[in-house]
Amino acid sequence: MQKNKKDGLAHEKTILLVAVTVLTILAVIGETPLNTKSRMLLSSTVADNNSAYTGELKPAAPIFTDIPADHPNATALSYLKGNHIMGGYPDGSFGPDKSINRAELIKTIIAVVGMPQSTDAMKSCFFDVKDEWFAPYVCFAKTKNWVSGYGNGTFGPANNVTRAEAIKMIVSASGMQLEATPYGSLASLSPNLWYAKYVWTADKNGLMKDWKDNTAENLTKNATRIDIATAIYALAINKVPTI
Repeated sequence: MQKNKKDGLAHEKTILLVAVTVLTILAVIGETPLNTKSRMLLSSTVADNNSAYTGELKPAAPIFTDIPADHPNATALSYLKGNHIMGGYPDGSFGPDKSINRAELIKTIIAVVGMPQSTDAMKSCFFDVKDEWFAPYVCFAKTKNWVSGYGNGTFGPANNVTRAEAIKMIVSASGMQLEATPYGSLASLSPNLWYAKYVWTADKNGLMKDWKDNTAENLTKNATRIDIATAIYALAINKVPTI
């Protein structure tokens, strides 16, 4: 019995010695199962974040040469560019402060809402709209009563579009129900103004929320490309019905 007791103690000592030896080796090389897992996770995180722990994050590529990734309207412009709704110039710039003409605006709107594929008959709908590249877009917009042109029978495709004109065209194409009562930041507009209801409707549906200097006076000034871009983006994400 004494022998069995000694054998048991010897066995326990052997197990303890092995355990101490293993822990010593792991401590020397700095590896434990938990430590190994943690280091793997850290390694993966650093790789995924482009050396985030060393402050070496690479900035995302600019959307256009004049629109950096951190531009306030980067999301809108990236969406419009990626979906071929609104692009830039041959030099890679967007020109956010440049004006946009009436033909360009109609084409941009239709890029969101769509139009019939057969456009052969869509031409010669105004005295100054015959068979040019923009004729199908303008003539289709006329059939939908989105545009009516000027009193002399012209459309003025090359004319810069004002903010009020742009809002009227966008709201008309959207199918939104017109807001009959004053609304929002431009509620002070006189109901007698031809564009008042369109502006109130646009304001209510967030089409102008990213416009700068959004005042009654500026509604008659030329719309900029960034004005149009943000309004068209708001129209697109509102999931307007397509033709």
